[in-house]
Amino acid sequence: MKNTKIVPNYFDNALIKPMHLRLIFLVAIAYFFDIADNYNFSFVAPILIKSWGLSLTQVGQINSVFFIGMFVGGLLGGFISDKLGRKKGFIISIFIFSIFSIINGLAPNFVTFIMGRFFTGIGVASLVIVSTPYLLEMLPKDSRGKWQAIAVGAGCAAIPVIGIIVKVITHVGPNAWRIVYFIGGLGLITAVLGIFWLRESPRWLVSKGRAAEAEKIVEEIAGQKLDLTSSIVKEVAVTKINKNIKDIVSRKNIKNTLVLLSIFTIAYPAAFIFINWAPTLFSTKGYSLQDTSLLTLFISFGMVAGPFFASLISDRFGRKVSIVVVFMIAAVLSVVYADLQAKAVIIAVAVIIAMMLQANSPLTLAYLGELYPTNIRSTAVGIVYSLGRLGIALVSAIVPIVNTKYGYMGVFSLMGILLLVSSTITGIWGVHTFGKSLEELNDTLQDSQVKIYG
Repeated sequence: MKNTKIVPNYFDNALIKPMHLRLIFLVAIAYFFDIADNYNFSFVAPILIKSWGLSLTQVGQINSVFFIGMFVGGLLGGFISDKLGRKKGFIISIFIFSIFSIINGLAPNFVTFIMGRFFTGIGVASLVIVSTPYLLEMLPKDSRGKWQAIAVGAGCAAIPVIGIIVKVITHVGPNAWRIVYFIGGLGLITAVLGIFWLRESPRWLVSKGRAAEAEKIVEEIAGQKLDLTSSIVKEVAVTKINKNIKDIVSRKNIKNTLVLLSIFTIAYPAAFIFINWAPTLFSTKGYSLQDTSLLTLFISFGMVAGPFFASLISDRFGRKVSIVVVFMIAAVLSVVYADLQAKAVIIAVAVIIAMMLQANSPLTLAYLGELYPTNIRSTAVGIVYSLGRLGIALVSAIVPIVNTKYGYMGVFSLMGILLLVSSTITGIWGVHTFGKSLEELNDTLQDSQVKIYG
């Protein structure tokens, strides 16, 4: 007879409560400032080239250092979140990128500025890594994908907003660019509100053996009493804790890890090709600077629409199916896009591609967090996400070479191939997470009969 393990459903069958909405609101606002700090340098760089006399080499160095900071932040954020808790990790991440955004705004020279961007990168990546499992663990299982996507979509609104702000302040004066970084520093307000408004994840508390605290939070938010101190639940959630990072590539998790790596080290770099190279390569086809600026603006609108599109399909079809479909559409359109000539058609297709690629962000982040047990969830998310940054670095070096040898079609064919490879791997070996609690997906429940109560 199979061993029956009884686990709590936490918030899985609960309705969305005011405290859930407060969490979603704070994460969405935090994402807004996070994404603003992520993208603001691309808008500010032309101004600094003129006012500070920066060379293109120095601009490249700033981007590289920021990327290195994101790599470190992805690893650090996962460690902090699993070690100190989701709430503390969330607040610490916001403090880091907000404070150093302000330092960037005050920077008197290149050296100070580049150091500020390094630490901003740490905070920016750390927040993504911390907030992903936090939302997953606190929301009902049937709507966690939707709310994750809405929070990301609200954050993506920062991209066109920052672009508009930079355009408006350009004529104010040579130091007006500093305002952009002071705006990024306003994320501190979110961190302060989080100290008073947020609650720790009960799942994380149980994984640390702090069941009594978890029970109080579940009752406070969902209005239901759960016995999280029972010996059966402890066997599932507490005594199975293994802090060894080898869990991520253990026999139980290796297939999920390889699927996720295919997404973050293959598909994410493919998305980078379009978002970062499409306007530049567009301009090489003979279009004017105004046409290129218009394309960039419409791409940013597509990036805002993407997560909201994801919110409509994430819980309806499940993460796996949604990811495969979105990648396939983007792959086909990327090849079509490379051969288009009419400006209006190019812009229209570019918007759809940008929407599909940005829809992948909340879909894949939710999928990433769902496929690991609570005790290593944030660490695993951080490692996979950070390895994806290395994939982007590699593609960044390859794209100019491909463009020189094979031209526009070669670059976007590469993008399509990468997306097709990732979607194929996900489609064949990825697991379905639709309608399942995190405990059902947790590797500690394999080969057991699971009973959900509450």
